[in-house]
Amino acid sequence: MKFIFSRIAFLTLTSLALNSCSDSKSNDGLTFVNDMENQFAWNENHHPNIVYYKNAHSGKYVSIIDSVNIFSPSYLMKFKDVDSSPLKRVTVGAWFNAQQDGSDPQIAIDIRDKTGNSMEWISQDGKDLVKNTGSWEWVEFTVDLSVKGRNQPDNSLKIYAFNKSGSSCLVDDIQVSYEK
Repeated sequence: MKFIFSRIAFLTLTSLALNSCSDSKSNDGLTFVNDMENQFAWNENHHPNIVYYKNAHSGKYVSIIDSVNIFSPSYLMKFKDVDSSPLKRVTVGAWFNAQQDGSDPQIAIDIRDKTGNSMEWISQDGKDLVKNTGSWEWVEFTVDLSVKGRNQPDNSLKIYAFNKSGSSCLVDDIQVSYEK
């Protein structure tokens, strides 16, 4: 009986280990995705604007950005925690769904120095890219990290989506991908 239990436990643990190594987007360690399904998202605490939405781009939850909740959950990580070698580029993308005309969604990258102070703030305006109200549209941009001392190991990136207008917009599947 102990042998059978041990064998079942071994097979279960092996299966869990193999499944935990897989990632539908990438398992290269350089891609991070927030599909909003985890209620804690990338923030330490529950983010109040992650809501159930039956037509989410993926899953069942989205982040709503509007006049009350201007910002989506934020990604924050030091370069040295991503990879020990210098990173050349970062590509950030997200699915946006403007719920009303006049929505002005953007993706922002805040490059911070080792003390956490902002060195440079860069954004991709989604207003001209999100043209169809009520449908999901992909917005992405790439930033060269090898210039201006951006990719110092103790520097970090804070990444989030935000809405410059009061008109609501949904955000799903924010993706951060680095290149070495």
